[in-house]
Amino acid sequence: MADSPILLSSLLADTRGAVDEVVHAKAAERPDAALLGKALTRLGDAVDGGVRKACNKDLVGLLVEGWGKAMELRGYGDPAKYPPPHTTRMFVGKHPMKVSVDPELTLSIGTLKFPLEFIVEFVATVNAVRLTIVDGAITDVDIGTLEVGAKLRWGTTEVPLPLKTREIKLPGHFGITPPFAIPH
Repeated sequence: MADSPILLSSLLADTRGAVDEVVHAKAAERPDAALLGKALTRLGDAVDGGVRKACNKDLVGLLVEGWGKAMELRGYGDPAKYPPPHTTRMFVGKHPMKVSVDPELTLSIGTLKFPLEFIVEFVATVNAVRLTIVDGAITDVDIGTLEVGAKLRWGTTEVPLPLKTREIKLPGHFGITPPFAIPH
């Protein structure tokens, strides 16, 4: 979506320890804990790889999607309120945004299937952003810095995920292709 994507997976440091911690805590709650724990220890790299692969999503694109769905912007997607040609530039101050990723992993051992119901949650605190809305669609964003946190959750068990950095300095301008249409 953005000109130069920033993948969520590129923000993660070594996540294997966090994945193992969540998996073993959750496996301990099950009656088949020994079997599941043993299998997950052997397959830990594959599980960790599945979590990382699910995070190959564009951070800026996900943020734009979140802004585009915000109730405060709904009117800009209505051509009756803002007939084309219409351009709006909007500044939004510091605000947090959550992005959740569901890896949808299943461990199979013979005929047994164990769904691994992970959720990876990133929280990005955007210090400031300028959105350009043209004819009801976000076409450009200008962002300076983000502060990011991440956690891995499975049910009620959650642990923080290590990141390479907590503050991301962005290049500033991102053209959104194709433009994100704001629903109305």
